[in-house]
Amino acid sequence: MNNLENSLDIRVNALFNSEIKKQLLDKSQSIYNSIQPQKSNDVFANLQNKLEAMKQTLVMLSDELIKIGNEALNDFEEEIQTVPVAEKNTAIENLRGLITEEIKEIVKHMSTSKFRE
Repeated sequence: MNNLENSLDIRVNALFNSEIKKQLLDKSQSIYNSIQPQKSNDVFANLQNKLEAMKQTLVMLSDELIKIGNEALNDFEEEIQTVPVAEKNTAIENLRGLITEEIKEIVKHMSTSKFRE
């Protein structure tokens, strides 16, 4: 790994850990808190309400978190526009991978948490 690749790797990790991950977590918590299943005395109605809240949470999370991820990738691509293509593409793919994995974890956690309420 050359100095440029090393620097880009450090920048990708710093950007992800200091900014992007926080944005994803903040947005997911906001969405999670905004969706509350209706309570009912009927067990099946409660189950249906929880499933509906889970579905709504999944849709909103995926839309909003992917939007944040795409904006972060676009901003990063502009930031490194003068970097040679091969290194730039590698750095963007590394950042995309980090964002994708974080979104998967958030969605998995938030949707199942909504069901357990």
